[in-house]
Amino acid sequence: MTDAIRQKLLELPDSPGCYLMKSGGEIIYVGKAKNLKHRVRSYFRQESPSPKVRAMVERADDFEIILVDGEVEALILESNLIKLHSPQYNIRLKDDKHYPFIRIDASEAYPKIELVRKPERDGARYFGPYPSATSVREVIDVARLAFPARTCKRVIREGKPERPCVQYEIGQCLAPCAGKADPAAYRRAIEEAMVFFGGNDRPLLEELDAKMREAAGRMNYERASVYRDRIAAVESLSFQQKAVVVGGGDRDILAYVAGIEDAAVQAITVRGGKMIGSESHVLLKAGDAPADEAMRAFIAQYYDAIEPPPEIIVYRMPSESEALERFLSERVGGRVRFRAPQRGERRRILDMAIKNAKNYMDTRDARLRSDRERTVGALEQLKGALALPRYPARIEGYDISNTQGANSMGSMVVMKDGRQ
Repeated sequence: MTDAIRQKLLELPDSPGCYLMKSGGEIIYVGKAKNLKHRVRSYFRQESPSPKVRAMVERADDFEIILVDGEVEALILESNLIKLHSPQYNIRLKDDKHYPFIRIDASEAYPKIELVRKPERDGARYFGPYPSATSVREVIDVARLAFPARTCKRVIREGKPERPCVQYEIGQCLAPCAGKADPAAYRRAIEEAMVFFGGNDRPLLEELDAKMREAAGRMNYERASVYRDRIAAVESLSFQQKAVVVGGGDRDILAYVAGIEDAAVQAITVRGGKMIGSESHVLLKAGDAPADEAMRAFIAQYYDAIEPPPEIIVYRMPSESEALERFLSERVGGRVRFRAPQRGERRRILDMAIKNAKNYMDTRDARLRSDRERTVGALEQLKGALALPRYPARIEGYDISNTQGANSMGSMVVMKDGRQ
């Protein structure tokens, strides 16, 4: 422990805030605390059981603190600082990406259905998140069969019709750009699409079925076949979404599993009572981290990119869950709460998420073991064969060639920890 750290430990306040551990001026860890004095001093008073924390404390030669008003502000600041500095010893999501949404701005005269990466507070309706852009396009393709609304970026100019595109020719757009769309019919198509994207397809299927029967009763079989195809499209997508009965509504299911080096969280997305996506997320270097701390770090970073639903189901409650609930609730302007079910339908879905996370982590660990055997493991064997005190972490190979004693050329190949 340096003299600078000793002096700063004596001056720590009994206040909430964030602390930044440094080594040679570089920020290597960012944390938050209800009480900075107790939290920061605890790092230097006793040896931590976590190898990662011990390594961080041994490297730290200085730290800074930032005072805030409360826990929620500390959570926000911690998340922002981790994203800004990417400290070496913080738990971080492997990928920092924005998940796709479907956006409809109902304030437009002829709203379009579009794919966007990040929701904005612009008055438009957003549906999602979806696990990939491919899944969004699949949903939109089905929706166009049932609700012929536009998906293009054309600017609609009243009195200046354009030539309609092929989507109009195949019956998947009402062509407002060409002045062919009845405003009331287009508005109905958009409203039905929003009901569908919201996950409630039962009223829509009943309405389409009634219209199909009415058209067939008038012997307008061509029109009846249109409604029949739309019903088939909606039912097809509903089947692919694997309807799961968890009380309806929107919720996320998060399951945490630790591995050899890293950890994984399986995130299942349920919207309108239907499972619309499931994806594995890697937490780098979190294999030996406490599960509740790792979950808190994941949730803070994961919902920095997407809007949280009203209910988040977890296997184990994250640390400081009440502060985290307030943080997420303030972010969306509505109540967000965590639940750790022990039985029932929610527990069944949670068990499915745990099974997926464990399978993902087992596969990843098997790849890590295989990779180690081919790299560091091979070097360990070389160390024994050559009676070296330690394995050769760096191996350099050289080759020199020339043409009849002239035009000499040389090349070097370097292997570090068994990798080129």
